[in-house]
Amino acid sequence: MKRYEEERKKRTAELGAVLTFLTGTVGLKTHKGLFQREKSLEYFRGVNFHVSVLSHKKHIMSLMPTLVADGAITSLDTMEDSVKLG
Repeated sequence: MKRYEEERKKRTAELGAVLTFLTGTVGLKTHKGLFQREKSLEYFRGVNFHVSVLSHKKHIMSLMPTLVADGAITSLDTMEDSVKLG
């Protein structure tokens, strides 16, 4: 169980880095909302997500070495690969 938690934390950190890159550097537009009328959250619509991921595939692949090594994501060449990430 401890090993699973360590792997989960690694993957979460890598995906967080990808989201930070997409929302910060690439400029993916985010919106603010409420979850169950209590908690505030930020979200983005998937319209530009796939275009942004596919156009910056080399940098995104370098941000997630654990997912690439496990074979969860092998490439970001098609829309189906981008869907696996999102």
